[in-house]
Amino acid sequence: MHPNYNSNTRDSDYAVLHLTQSIINIKSVAIAEKATVTGESVSLYGWGVTSKLLDENSRTLQQLQTTFISASDCFQAWSDVSPVTANMNCDAAPEKSQGSCDHDQGGPVVNDSGELVGIIGYYNYCQPQSNGRPDVNNDPLSASDWIASNTI
Repeated sequence: MHPNYNSNTRDSDYAVLHLTQSIINIKSVAIAEKATVTGESVSLYGWGVTSKLLDENSRTLQQLQTTFISASDCFQAWSDVSPVTANMNCDAAPEKSQGSCDHDQGGPVVNDSGELVGIIGYYNYCQPQSNGRPDVNNDPLSASDWIASNTI
């Protein structure tokens, strides 16, 4: 686990798994080397619930085209509930009334170049009282040094 993980704010919500055996035929994703700008197109992927009304996870990997929002541009949307820290970012697809949902946490958010720009954290779309807040993700760029020093 990341040494700065905070269970109250979900800040620095990263963990690196050390496997006892190699995995073959898997291509890793590169962490974006520069900050993504609010308004850029991104895609999120997950196996979670696909509707507010369903309780069952998807049996196929889901993809959603959405829009990136920087932490500073997202902070106000969540300030009354939970902090959006500098180690986070957000995404939103308000025109589609869609977003990440139960069991999508930990899934990737990638830019158009296929680079990792977010790791799905918490969401609002699937909450019964959803009010259109954007999804909140952990920003892997903020933890890239820690990730690099803990992986091979």
